[in-house]
Amino acid sequence: MSTAHPAKFSEAVSQALAQNTDFNFEKDILPQEFKGLLEKERRVVSVENPDIGLVKEVIERYATT
Repeated sequence: MSTAHPAKFSEAVSQALAQNTDFNFEKDILPQEFKGLLEKERRVVSVENPDIGLVKEVIERYATT
């Protein structure tokens, strides 16, 4: 996905095109791979401090599972 793909800025794109009655963000902009993404389970791992050792430990722990 390119850095400036409009799907990454959905709120701004939708707001900018709100006056265009033919515009449908999900149909016209959102890539198929993104559809339903917000409904999927989130898997977030918190790291106590921004310490490189802690970050490496978390990566190693979850990379092997």
